[in-house]
Amino acid sequence: MKHGIFLLSASCALLSLVACGDDDETDATTTTTTSSSSGSGGTSTTSSTSGGGGQGQGGMGQGGGGQMVNGCTRASATNYKGMATVDIGAESMWDFGHQACIVVDVGTTVEWSGDLGLHPVSGGPSGMADAGSPISMATPQGNTLSVTFSSAGDFPYFCINHPNMMGVVYVE
Repeated sequence: MKHGIFLLSASCALLSLVACGDDDETDATTTTTTSSSSGSGGTSTTSSTSGGGGQGQGGMGQGGGGQMVNGCTRASATNYKGMATVDIGAESMWDFGHQACIVVDVGTTVEWSGDLGLHPVSGGPSGMADAGSPISMATPQGNTLSVTFSSAGDFPYFCINHPNMMGVVYVE
């Protein structure tokens, strides 16, 4: 049992060190290590994934098309460029099971419509509110939240009460 606790502690320490990487890097790497022990012979499994992008607006990197956040990648996003206003509900209704990944131009207004009392919108990766995100700073008007994106970047969002309702607005 002592070896299992040691392996688990070592795994947690490794995860803490990986999370403290250099914020100025342009390529992000995430490593996950899990260990388990049963009886006298333990097993250890290690897996790692890499993605591009680095830090940028909204907690995402610019140009990191393969990096998945909130179930989205830039490559999988629906193109709404050239539209002045986009209703996010046209992609996926703002309700349980919502998942939307969209690309818009700088200056586009994106609207979330629905029961914003039950499903309040927050900017940031799911479960990690980003108070500096333009999505978090916007104030709903009735049952509609409108955000006009004035600069390029990747802007993840989610429902505060239901973090599985999520998506990303990619602004170019």
